Amino acid sequence: MVNISSKNLVGKMSALGAIHPRVYAKSADFDRIRALTKSDVNMAKWYLPQKLNADYSLNLPPFEYEIRDGLRLLHVSQDMTSRLNSLSLAYCIEQNPVYAERAYKELENLATYPDWNPSHFLDLAQMTYAAVLCYDWIYDWMNDSQRHLVKNMLYEKSLLIYKEVYENFSSGKEFVAGKVIGGWTRSAGNWNFWCNGAAIALAISLGDAYPEVCAFVAQNALESLSIAMDCYAPDGGFAEGVSYGMAANSFWAQLTWALIVAFDDDFGMLDAPGMADFAYFVQYMTGTVTGFNFHDAGGNVKHYYSNGFFVANQKNVPDLGAIRAECLKEGRAKPNLFDLLWYKPQNYSSGVLALERDKIFRKVETGSMRSSWNDPDAIWLAFHGGNTDVAHTHLDAGSFVIDALGENWALDLGTEPLSYFGTREQIGNPFMLYRLSSEGHNTIVINPNKIEETQCMTSFCPITKFESTDAGSFAVMDLTPAYTRQENDNTWDLHARIDKEERALYTTKAKSAHRGFALADDRSAVIIQDEWELVGSSDFWWSMHTDASIEVSSDGKTAFLSKHGKVTRATLVETCNSDVHFGYMNAEPLPGGPTNEYQTVNKGINKLIIHIPNASEVKLCVRFDFSKLSKSHTDGFSEFIPMNEWEINKVSGGTI
Repeated sequence: MVNISSKNLVGKMSALGAIHPRVYAKSADFDRIRALTKSDVNMAKWYLPQKLNADYSLNLPPFEYEIRDGLRLLHVSQDMTSRLNSLSLAYCIEQNPVYAERAYKELENLATYPDWNPSHFLDLAQMTYAAVLCYDWIYDWMNDSQRHLVKNMLYEKSLLIYKEVYENFSSGKEFVAGKVIGGWTRSAGNWNFWCNGAAIALAISLGDAYPEVCAFVAQNALESLSIAMDCYAPDGGFAEGVSYGMAANSFWAQLTWALIVAFDDDFGMLDAPGMADFAYFVQYMTGTVTGFNFHDAGGNVKHYYSNGFFVANQKNVPDLGAIRAECLKEGRAKPNLFDLLWYKPQNYSSGVLALERDKIFRKVETGSMRSSWNDPDAIWLAFHGGNTDVAHTHLDAGSFVIDALGENWALDLGTEPLSYFGTREQIGNPFMLYRLSSEGHNTIVINPNKIEETQCMTSFCPITKFESTDAGSFAVMDLTPAYTRQENDNTWDLHARIDKEERALYTTKAKSAHRGFALADDRSAVIIQDEWELVGSSDFWWSMHTDASIEVSSDGKTAFLSKHGKVTRATLVETCNSDVHFGYMNAEPLPGGPTNEYQTVNKGINKLIIHIPNASEVKLCVRFDFSKLSKSHTDGFSEFIPMNEWEINKVSGGTI
């Protein structure tokens, strides 16, 4: 756990007084933004969408209470946040009361809601963000009666519920009382940052009115956050994937900023190991064309770090600010409210980070390698192991993605919408949905017609060896735990209800399973190598998903992937397995594997496959070479080199 220093929060809350604004910004911050909209072309451009959204909202009716999917109010909470943020900001910048008046009408209507749906606590937290910021930023416009209405609404619909949640957290009790769920206080996932961040903003906004309750809420929020922040340690990786890591990291930045603005104290948040380093995780998980979207990290798109201005300012890393500015100027990401609050153009430099080309991140056991940071045609290889027993997990240990020649060649299919919005009956066992299963990833499947033999939910697959020099790079991952059933594995008990006797029949599929990833031949080729010792005779499948067209040579030893006039050649290096050859199929379940009529159809996606039936030992090496012109490539190494002998030197014409 991260150690967060304890403070006299009651005194700090009382000292806030009745001065507003104080949540995320003070009057001087709005003065600075107002001036920059007139002198800085970037600020003017980035502020405009907020102003237009506020103008558009003026004549719209207030949002109604609506549980659209039968579970969540979150859609309304997020829409409310967008509207109230824009109206509140426009009021503070334009100093036109029409925006405050319209914002108050939204708050007045919000007070009539029966609740903010604490049974799905994110809904309450997100609504708290919206209402707190608006209350604080239009405070000077409201009269005493209006302030009283909003303050009471925040107290009854949010602060008292947070108080009850934290009472159970601080006492160690398991908390499921009525419709209020507080398990996120002890979790290490994105919910922790999301919900605790809202609690801190709420405590700051009401601190002078309820100093003891707000101090209690803020102190417990900080203590709960220490659990979650540890998941970014030691070096910035995040186990749930980049998208959820980005969301959690944004809430960390925002709540840290709230503490700094209100108390001139970050309470140790800035120095929490790995939190600011997540910026580098995002860089390494982003290729020339796509981003590595392992687990439930959305689509196959590039990632952009959203807190660049904040980390640049607070940690004195000006290049991160410059990178964020360039990203926004080029339209690769949309500016948000906090970009405006944090943007200080005088602080930023060139926007070129001096990073090594290869890096692995511990605990998440995920890494990437590339031939260059600056060449748009550079080769980029990313790979993933680590822990599958995390929120938003997929059974994707050993999976990889590849960019080269300005194209993506090996992709991750990303999120399965059914797992979020389908009924329990439609979903069934979620880990049998194609996109969540091992079959739907670029990894190994054993015996696909036996659903008990998927990857293990409670596995941790470490990177056991990693080397990087100018000539090349490689990593070796131990996948054995993912294919060794543990007695405490709940993959089946949770959903399929397979009894223990039946599950025990398929306890272990591999005595030993290792996968290697390398940039070879002076970083001109990619190597994916597997060395497996299986339990008994097994059906072994190697898969790689791609949106390129696939053509296999007559002997089956070479596959050509074609895309936009560019070609990638995959070559099978001779192994101990006879009659091994490439094949290809649509991105759908393997013969005999589980199917689901409601899941996403992966249109336009092919799957390069290698099938080894009746396998007991597998030694398999696939080499990828890249060309802009034709299917003709210079041959690299053609000798299988065991991973325990891998070194970065010249072997048979190739570098490993």
